Amino acid sequence: MIFLDASFIVAYINANDQNHERALKIAKDIDSGMYGPQVLSEYILDEVMTVLLARMKNYELTVSTGKTLRKYIFIKSNETLLEKTWQIFFTQKKPYISFTDCNTIGACESERITKLATFDDRLGKKSGLAIID
Repeated sequence: MIFLDASFIVAYINANDQNHERALKIAKDIDSGMYGPQVLSEYILDEVMTVLLARMKNYELTVSTGKTLRKYIFIKSNETLLEKTWQIFFTQKKPYISFTDCNTIGACESERITKLATFDDRLGKKSGLAIID
């Protein structure tokens, strides 16, 4: 399985994103099944929808993207994952990462996901996961 981070998804959708071309190349490999099923969380869906609408100001594209993402495998929040996320967040050392990024690390640990598609260097370093680039 490969976890899709918001930075990767936004770069894939937004042609003006500095990582757009890289995202397109990575997406081809991901879509080929090279990394297994594509997974994300509700936190990532929230972040993608918020960032796309704010940056692109295109409601229809944002909704269309959300509909597509909802077809992927979702790691749903529950009390165990929330507690794991809190623990990662409160015990982290500088440089700090967001609560959503802590949730991504917790979700990947819980589901034994070892690969991450992200352009967020801090998340990549903190996660300990294999970063697909």
